[in-house]
Amino acid sequence: MKLPLILRLNVLAYAVLLADGIYAQDDAATPAKTPIDVRNSDNQPVAAASQANGKEATPAKAKRPLYERDPFDIVHLDASNQNTELMVEPLDFPNRQAPDPPPVSGALNVRFVDQPTDVFEVAWRHIVKIELFESLILKEAHRLSRKATHLTNAEKYVEARQVFDEAYWYFEYLASHAPETPQLDESIENYLMKNAVASYRTGDYADAFSILSELQRRNPNHKGLAVLQRRITDSLFMEHVKGRDYWKARELLGHWKNSPDPRWKQLVESRFSQLEKLARRHLSQAQKYFSEQRYRDAKLAVGRALEVLPDVREGAELSQQLAKQYPVVTVGVKQLAQPDSVPSLANWSANRRARLLGRNLVEFNGPSSEGGEYLCPWGTLRQSDDGTTLHLKLRPSRSGGPHSVALSSYDVTRQLLDMADRTHPDYRVTWAVILKNLNLKDVFKLDVQLQHTFVKPDALLQLKLFDAADGTSKSLAGPFRLGPSAEGESVYLSQPDFALSSTTQMRQIVERQVNDGKVGQMLRLGQIDVVDRVNPVHVARLQNQPGIVVERYDVPTIHVLVPNVEDNSLLANTLFRKALAYGLHRELILKQMILGGTNLEGCQVLSGPFPAGFTSNDPLGYAYHSQTDPLNYHPVMARILSAVAVNRTFDHAEKVGQVLPQAKPLILAYPNTDAATIASPVMVEQLKSLEVPFELKPLPPGVVQPDDGYDLLYMEWTITEPVVDAGRLFGDGGLVRSSSTYLKHTVRQLDHVTNWVEARELLNKIHQIVHQEVTVIPLWQLAEHLAYHRRLRGIESQPVHLYQNVEQWRIAPEVVDEGT
Repeated sequence: MKLPLILRLNVLAYAVLLADGIYAQDDAATPAKTPIDVRNSDNQPVAAASQANGKEATPAKAKRPLYERDPFDIVHLDASNQNTELMVEPLDFPNRQAPDPPPVSGALNVRFVDQPTDVFEVAWRHIVKIELFESLILKEAHRLSRKATHLTNAEKYVEARQVFDEAYWYFEYLASHAPETPQLDESIENYLMKNAVASYRTGDYADAFSILSELQRRNPNHKGLAVLQRRITDSLFMEHVKGRDYWKARELLGHWKNSPDPRWKQLVESRFSQLEKLARRHLSQAQKYFSEQRYRDAKLAVGRALEVLPDVREGAELSQQLAKQYPVVTVGVKQLAQPDSVPSLANWSANRRARLLGRNLVEFNGPSSEGGEYLCPWGTLRQSDDGTTLHLKLRPSRSGGPHSVALSSYDVTRQLLDMADRTHPDYRVTWAVILKNLNLKDVFKLDVQLQHTFVKPDALLQLKLFDAADGTSKSLAGPFRLGPSAEGESVYLSQPDFALSSTTQMRQIVERQVNDGKVGQMLRLGQIDVVDRVNPVHVARLQNQPGIVVERYDVPTIHVLVPNVEDNSLLANTLFRKALAYGLHRELILKQMILGGTNLEGCQVLSGPFPAGFTSNDPLGYAYHSQTDPLNYHPVMARILSAVAVNRTFDHAEKVGQVLPQAKPLILAYPNTDAATIASPVMVEQLKSLEVPFELKPLPPGVVQPDDGYDLLYMEWTITEPVVDAGRLFGDGGLVRSSSTYLKHTVRQLDHVTNWVEARELLNKIHQIVHQEVTVIPLWQLAEHLAYHRRLRGIESQPVHLYQNVEQWRIAPEVVDEGT
């Protein structure tokens, strides 16, 4: 747009503009009654084929905005021609300027708008005036601007703003298509000034400031500009301070910091003095709390002081002292992990907590060219060249604590044997299939012999370890332990004696439930240091805030609806499940509802249960069958399939003598997450087209898979290694209880794959089976993000999960925001 007026027309305002705006005539006008000296190419008088007759040609009575029409000019004839106005194709004048004064002899060649192929002559002596299309546009812009000004004077500010917005498009057209139009610059400047006044009087100071910035760019000496700018700047400053958007207030003053005008200098100094007084008041409170050893309160108070004014005297020093005395990180979370929650592919909060309370023998460290990359934090794990042996070498304890206990190969051996024991709770089918023998070398060395090669044996060793001092129960000993907690928060205390603890790790990790809309302010104020899962709608906004870093997790979440086929005979029908898939406009829900119209790489509708990766060549997407397209939204097909499925279900029940299914609402249960909370009500509304009633059932915080009481369950999976996780989803005892015999058989074949070609082929086949049988209804893949304040150091770029590197986290002293 060549005319950056920086107006904020929202969708509603634009709809009003289209409905009530300025229009131009579409229909051909009535021919002139006595067209004198209008001649064709044979010099024969003819009836005028097109005219703009009086009121019919007035733009205010038009059917479309004038600027949206094909350009035309109007030739006004004299009284002897009944003051006829001819609508003609744009005239070919030099620089599009009509001759002034017009010639007294000769004729003007024209083409009528409804006869553009024929040339006609109009005698100059009968032409009173010529209005070019550009002048028509400018005239209408002036009319709207005057109308808006009258509304402003009548204190009808909202209506005035709408008319100003309407006039904008006329000025924008001229600036883009006819910038040489006479008096255009002056007209735009006057328009901007009046528009800014209207915005100011409605209390929209940000809009008024933006409009005046454009006016200043065009003409810094415009009459009254400086006075109005100072008034609006001061009002906008106070608005930012009231909303605690201090960085915006400082940025606003920064526009005028170096102005030579003494009136600007006085305003800036006065307002910065106000900020300093407020910051010192918070700092004094922080110093008082610090002297009382109320370190948490002191941290919050110094955070408030530095948010107001980052370079406030003594602020950085006190922040540095607090970082030493109170090394605590506060994590903002949507929901806390429940005490009895177990880590799984579907439990985000439980997985987050598990990393603090314990370490796995092997841990996923991110995707690689062939499956995941895995690390053994307890030592090293190496696969032999022929792929049939795993060599495990454990390290003695790195912790210097008196109670630190090293992990031994005996501890690992006991658990690996339990995983192959069908009667043990930790039994894992794939491990039992590939394990051949365990060979203890010494207290820290162990060789694991396999029956055959397996593409990712290390992925099977992501297990929690027994406490070396108590082999009867799973160890929750880890770098942190759960401490006394208050309502709405969980406190994790450092365990320096844990074998893998760092001597300099944070003393406490505090997880606190937060409101999505306030996380930016809480990060800046120091109320929280990091947010573990950012609502997709807020990602772009947080990225633009000073001092805040937004990182994408290296693994997306997969969102599905899981049918409860065991308790509902209708959902056991494949046709009905397919009807559900056709009845959901997943693209609309994802892009408009969940993403809020933003565009995040890696977010897409899915056709299967595995991650598609963030890009087309992302190795994480090795299991996704990209040739299988998602079922498109098709409400008619959904209704047809639903009706057929209902009839078949009832017919089958009658045939086998079963009790007929009751016509009760289907219950859609969903967890307390951002995406599920937004999408579930919309999905129920869309599925009304099936003429089957639905009800919503929000699950308690932390609950992701109830035992019963639902027909459809919204789940969010974090799949890091599909070749292993497929069995955890669709195998015996997996998360999805509706897997068919054919699907389970195909999944079991993964236990015997020896190379990546076989693995990909089988996983693609599983994808296709799930798609065809609608074992689950794939919804979408979401790219997940975390956000943290830059005072928190040690977080890796694109981590797999929040606490991946928690032992290296550090709180640095507050630093001054750049540019403030």
